[in-house]
Amino acid sequence: MRRHVLDSAPVPRRGRLPALLLLLLLIPPAAVRAAVSVDVLSPREGSSFTHRLSMAYVTGDAWVDAPWRRPSDVVFLIDTSRSTADPSGADVDGDGRKGRWFVLMQNTDGGDSVLAAEIASARKLLKSFDPAVTSVAVVTFDGARAFGWGLRGQPIPDAIVEQPLTADYSLAEAAFARILKRRPDGATNMAAGLRVAINELTGFQSLSQPRPGAERSIYFFTDGFPTLPYPGGWFAAERKNVELTVYYAETAGRLGIKVNAFAVGKEALSRPLATVDAARVSGGMFVPVLDPGMLPAVVEAVAANRVDRVTVRNTTTGDGARVVQLNQDGSFDSLVPVRAGANLLEVVATATDGSVARRNVTVNYQPATEKLLDVTVEQAKNLDKLLDIRVQEDESRTQPNRELFIEIEVERQRALQQAEQQRRELGMGTGPITEPPAPPGPGDPP
Repeated sequence: MRRHVLDSAPVPRRGRLPALLLLLLLIPPAAVRAAVSVDVLSPREGSSFTHRLSMAYVTGDAWVDAPWRRPSDVVFLIDTSRSTADPSGADVDGDGRKGRWFVLMQNTDGGDSVLAAEIASARKLLKSFDPAVTSVAVVTFDGARAFGWGLRGQPIPDAIVEQPLTADYSLAEAAFARILKRRPDGATNMAAGLRVAINELTGFQSLSQPRPGAERSIYFFTDGFPTLPYPGGWFAAERKNVELTVYYAETAGRLGIKVNAFAVGKEALSRPLATVDAARVSGGMFVPVLDPGMLPAVVEAVAANRVDRVTVRNTTTGDGARVVQLNQDGSFDSLVPVRAGANLLEVVATATDGSVARRNVTVNYQPATEKLLDVTVEQAKNLDKLLDIRVQEDESRTQPNRELFIEIEVERQRALQQAEQQRRELGMGTGPITEPPAPPGPGDPP
């Protein structure tokens, strides 16, 4: 239990939403930032205290709002094309060995494939959701499969609803397990995947029953760039595939659906225009992951509490806090010097993306000639040392995530440059694509 040693009437801790920061890498970089917030619980505004120590003990909470705490419908859109059978470079399944290339370019451990990394990442996101407010669906896509016929002689579509929207996450887990048992195959029809995902979220020719008023989003994992529905390696075909992908992303944006695109591996980042623009035009986020084996760690990092630091300063004296402890749950404790009379204390919470929140509180301090509270100088010194140790521990815990996000940001800037080069090569602009490059099919959303 927190001790409010300088406030005679402690304020109960206000409940907070879990802090998830999938807004860190929004496109464009200067656009919307995370909704970081901060509250000062003690001391209260305008309160007065008398103490032998000229220090104020400031406590509070800092957090990043989680938009999906509102009712949300989410589709996991997973690339199952042939290249996702390749080794990811990591021991994804945790069996103590990494999959690698063998004869005839075969992966020695399918549990360590790029597809396995995609599924592991989707599972980490699933664990961060709350079934009380978030329903999920699972859709896979590939295209022109070598084994393109089902058991009854029916062609296998390029995009499949593996699991309609459900609040029973065990059904989503079962869908993930089925996907892992299949052999990845075929090319990359991103447009088909987005079209089916949009249908599931809108209820148009869908297996799902979306909820009116729910927030809607697509988590889109791919290790490539669109090669279908227009086959061929020429710029004309590539442009049409990119345009159709972006057209459906724009359709999603017009319907209030955000496309959060994870571009995984060298191939995806070599021609990233489709994924970059899919995120941009729908208001979603673009996350580049050069090393496929790092995808689960990246997803886990962006789904964590992203309050990076809290600073406390006495703006009246110009003194900063002697120590600030930022706890795992976003609560913080600090000791800041004060002088006799009124003191304006400023608390600043900073998220990893650089967004900030400020809260000011004015307190009045009168030096004491005798001990009035059960805090001695020696106890305060011990508290100071304890907080120093905890701050060091907290920095060691958060440093790997900071380094990871720096790497992601570097890759994101490279991907944006590569996308602009691809845009010039294809002769594409940045304006809206109001019409697809071919008449929509019968399964297209309105």
